[in-house]
Amino acid sequence: MPEWAKLWEVWVEPEKRRAFLDDLCRASIHVQVLAEVLDQPEAEQFDLLAHIAYGRPVRTRSERARAFETREGTFLSRYHDQAREVILALLD
Repeated sequence: MPEWAKLWEVWVEPEKRRAFLDDLCRASIHVQVLAEVLDQPEAEQFDLLAHIAYGRPVRTRSERARAFETREGTFLSRYHDQAREVILALLD
């Protein structure tokens, strides 16, 4: 398992993620400040932390949304137009 995958395991569980972010804040590490310092205000928090810790690429929220749309086209096509519009609006 790659090292960054351990961060992902923490990230996908809301309680673990919250505790992790709280620990960072107690250590005076604020993800929003890191995003500003690295000039990445649109970066997803996970991607930013994975980039700093493991050299992973930084992806923005819009890049993640476009990737989801591309990757999950079959999933999206199962829904009626209105439902699909709502899902895509949530992604935006």
